Amino acid sequence: MSVNELREYGQQLLKNLYENYIPNSLKGENVSLEKEINVRLEGNYLINGIIDKLEYDNDIIRVVDYKTDSAEQGLKKLVLGRSYWRQAVFYTIDNFYIFNFRLL
Repeated sequence: MSVNELREYGQQLLKNLYENYIPNSLKGENVSLEKEINVRLEGNYLINGIIDKLEYDNDIIRVVDYKTDSAEQGLKKLVLGRSYWRQAVFYTIDNFYIFNFRLL
């Protein structure tokens, strides 16, 4: 996809988000903001960071991670194995075992 196609796609996604999801977005006790995570892997590697928002909906946890990069930078980072992709995989692995929820 070109940058312009991604921009148009993103605009459509945001429109759908605001029309369908935001009015019913989980609030209050069903949301954690800026959750700090610290995980030690194999006793040698410490990984830490902050998850912007966690939404709890019965047996589903939605991880919301706000990005502020330009479309060009985001496109580069979404490549399999690059930073955004690795970050999403890490969040999935880390939170799956903590909360014992199913993966979607």
